[in-house]
Amino acid sequence: SAIGCEELLLAGEQQPHRATGGINYHNNWLRDRYKRQAGVINLTDVNQMLRHLTTNTTINLASTNIESNGANTSPANRPVNGIPNDFFVWDSALKTSLGLNYNIPLITFERQEYDNYLNTHHFQLVQSDFTKPDDSPLYEQDGSTYFSFFVPVPAAEDLYMLTRMRSAKILTDKFIAAVLMVDFKNPVFSEKRSSLQEYAEQVTTGTITNGISSVPNDFAEKVRVAAANQPPCDPTNFDQCTAEQQFLQTWELPDNQWKSFVQEQIQAYLDELNTLSPREQLAQLMESSVKHREQFQSWPTISNLNEFSLLLPQSDLR
Repeated sequence: SAIGCEELLLAGEQQPHRATGGINYHNNWLRDRYKRQAGVINLTDVNQMLRHLTTNTTINLASTNIESNGANTSPANRPVNGIPNDFFVWDSALKTSLGLNYNIPLITFERQEYDNYLNTHHFQLVQSDFTKPDDSPLYEQDGSTYFSFFVPVPAAEDLYMLTRMRSAKILTDKFIAAVLMVDFKNPVFSEKRSSLQEYAEQVTTGTITNGISSVPNDFAEKVRVAAANQPPCDPTNFDQCTAEQQFLQTWELPDNQWKSFVQEQIQAYLDELNTLSPREQLAQLMESSVKHREQFQSWPTISNLNEFSLLLPQSDLR
C-alpha cells in the first residue's frame, strides 16, 4: 500500500547507528521527493533517482583479503582468491537485492603465476605527486596494492537507493534488471548503460497509484520510440545490441520469463571464465582490473576521488 511504502522510507531514518551520513542524506532526499496526496504518491526528480541505476554516482573500492606480496601472507605465498563478486557483475544488486540465481566461479591463482604476472607487466606503486631533485619519483615499490585485486565496484549509495526505490515500489524488479542488464559485464563505468540517462532526463515526475508506479512504463516508452529507429539487432549477439535494444530485450519479456532469461545471460557469461586456463583467467581479469582503474581515474565526477598517486599501481598495461 501507499502508506506501507511511506513507512518503509521513514524506517530508513530510524536507523542512524547503522547508516552513514551519505546514506542518511539519500534517505532524506528520497523522502522529500515522495509525497502522498489523496491516495496517490507523487514523485519528483525521478530523473535523478534513475541515475543510481544508469550510471555510477560515486564508487567504492574493494579487494581480496590476500596480500599482493606473498611474503606478507600467513602462511607465506598463499594463493590469491576471493576476488570481489561485484567485480564480475553487480552481484549485490542482481543476486542480493533481486534474488537472481547464478553462480560466480571460485577462481584461485597460484602464487607463482600471480607474482610472475606482476613482474612481467612491471606493476609498481609510484609516488609521482612529489619528486626528488633529479625529477625522479619520490617513492617506487615493485608490486601492486597491499591487498590483491584492489578494484572499483558499484557504490553502497547506489545500492542503497536501488533498494529503497524497490521497497517503496517506485521501481519494479523487472525494470531494475532491464536497466542493469545493459552492458552487464561492466558493472562500473559503462558508457552504454549511462547513455540511458538520456531517457531518464525526460521522466522528471511520476505517480504510484494502488501500488503501481508510472515510472517504469514512462521510461520504457521513451526507449521504445528511440529503438524503433535503430537497425535490428541480432539477439544472439547481445553485446553488439544498442543500449535501447538490450534494455528492451529484458523489459518486453513476459513477467514469468524475464528472470530466467536474465539468469541464463549472466550464467553464460560467467561460464565462459571456466573455459579459460588459469593463466588466461589471470590475464583477462588483470587486464579488466587495470581498465576499470583507468576509468576510475578519468570518469567525470568520480576522478577527483583518485587523490594520491600511490592509491593504484602502474604497469605496462596502461
